[in-house]
Amino acid sequence: MNQHMRPEPIPFYDLASQRRRLGTSIDESIARVLGHCQFINGPEVAALEKALAEFSGAEHVVELRERHRCAADGSDGQGVGPGDAVLCPSFTSARPAKPWR
Repeated sequence: MNQHMRPEPIPFYDLASQRRRLGTSIDESIARVLGHCQFINGPEVAALEKALAEFSGAEHVVELRERHRCAADGSDGQGVGPGDAVLCPSFTSARPAKPWR
């Protein structure tokens, strides 16, 4: 048996391969945002919300920056209820767990 062989580690997120695949697009997008200086709710946010609404068939899409905000806003009377969906990014930051209400 190969008990002494160590398996190759699997990265939690393979950022290097993502950078190779998406790096130019990311750099261009960052340069565009730096050019117009609308860092919050700029045209890219509106374009994302529109694209997500078209893709999902939803009447409304509201982009929130992180899953904590998705959970908090969804549970704080923002009109999210039965039949609605709250989509959250897979990873936005490392934080201690906070229970939902």
